[in-house]
Amino acid sequence: MNFEVAPEFEKALKRRHGLLSKVKEKAKVAEVELFFILKLSKILNETKTGFIDLKTPDGIRRVQINRLLAVESLDRRKVKVYIIDSILPEVCCSLSQLHKLLPSNFRYIFRDCFVNILEIKHLNLK
Repeated sequence: MNFEVAPEFEKALKRRHGLLSKVKEKAKVAEVELFFILKLSKILNETKTGFIDLKTPDGIRRVQINRLLAVESLDRRKVKVYIIDSILPEVCCSLSQLHKLLPSNFRYIFRDCFVNILEIKHLNLK
């Protein structure tokens, strides 16, 4: 299986090469390569698009992912989204569905809230 890789993933591919060389069965090598390609394409899609569409009562609002600060659950199907310059008080989506759409830098801090850990500037210790 031949494929081209973007330069920013060259190091990751070199690290994975050790894994591929240890696998002895050809079918397993193809399976590992496919898994790695799918993982790379997911990362590329996250970085290329950079936007998420949120359904609000007013309509659909497109928001840049890097401008999201936090998401808080209001009830089962509604969340409150905190953006750098505003707040979307009522978005029609469950918390878990929205978390699946976002990159890995969004982490749960409570059961009903997750934040963008890259945007945390200061923590108040009690």
